[in-house]
Amino acid sequence: MREEASVSGASLPTIGFMGFLSIADTAFIAPVISAYSILLGASPFHASLIAALYSMVAIPSSILSGFVVDRLGRRPCLTAGLIIDAVIMLAYSFSINYIMLGAVRAFHAVADSLIVPSIIATIGDVYHGRRGKPVGVFWTFTAIGIIIGSGTSSIIVSRMGFPWVFITLTTLMLIGFIISFKAWPNIKGRRTPRQLTKLAKNIRTILSAVLPMFSIYIVIGTIVGSLSTALIMYYGFEERLAASQVGLYMALSVSVSIPFFYLSAKLSDTRGARVALMIGLVSSIAASLTLSSGLDLPQRIISSILFGAALGFVFVGSTILITGLPSDVRGAGAGSHQSVSLLGVALGAPLSGALLQAHGPSTPFTAAAIPALITLTYLAGKTKK
Repeated sequence: MREEASVSGASLPTIGFMGFLSIADTAFIAPVISAYSILLGASPFHASLIAALYSMVAIPSSILSGFVVDRLGRRPCLTAGLIIDAVIMLAYSFSINYIMLGAVRAFHAVADSLIVPSIIATIGDVYHGRRGKPVGVFWTFTAIGIIIGSGTSSIIVSRMGFPWVFITLTTLMLIGFIISFKAWPNIKGRRTPRQLTKLAKNIRTILSAVLPMFSIYIVIGTIVGSLSTALIMYYGFEERLAASQVGLYMALSVSVSIPFFYLSAKLSDTRGARVALMIGLVSSIAASLTLSSGLDLPQRIISSILFGAALGFVFVGSTILITGLPSDVRGAGAGSHQSVSLLGVALGAPLSGALLQAHGPSTPFTAAAIPALITLTYLAGKTKK
């Protein structure tokens, strides 16, 4: 089926810019939030809690926001998320203590949870047949947002101070609000009776989409939660150098993922999203097992490249499945998709740390491959049928 033209401004550049905005605030703030918390009087424990608070709030709010997107419509929720985000960015800069900062962080998660489901649901509404290209563009610009945000926020803080990070983000969100209000399709919501029942009828598609994302984020949680600690405990790395290796691993993976977004998009359109997902899961398993064989530089580089391929195939393939859900539950499906991803990191980081302490450096990375292996088996069975 030929891809239909975009409607009412949901062009690929617009989708790309919204994809960039959907992650830019998190990517800019994540590297500096702990230090900013300490500046405002937080203890190291409270600083780590404030950093984690975003995910803790976003997991349940993403599910609820998905239903809101279906009820109220895509553009109202997207514009609301962006304008509230702009206000919240200013609130970050005006926080007078770490308690206020924690409250702002929680509201930030709620506002952000409206944005991604609105974008993904709109792609499904506007593009029919082959959705690989718009989904690929969305994730490409999301990756660019991660690279730019992670790479520049610390530079801005060191040269101009913390407030300029938030002023920059406020400006970006206001631009996004104007574009969304003027150019984003005004697809109205609808009241769907027994929406949960309809979601349940599509549970196989939803599971095929969210389980690969969960598996990928388990690996991310393991990298974040255990790689630097393992390098310190078993390889003699100094703390700051060990911490930098996590950033380098993820930066290389995200950079490598960009061409795979396009490859995955083409493959999903021609062979189906499940094929792309299975390739991504195989790559994720290989990346995890490479680290379980050792954490020397060659293994870390090879694993990072393999994981970049996994990101490209899984992110696009799973999102295409979500965009194919019926329109009146598409937002709810996108919300669950986002929530399960966050849950993967929330579970992967502490579990991997416990395994590292109890069983040594190879065990966490071996264990991280298990969810992907189970999901791969599930998808292979569905594909044969």
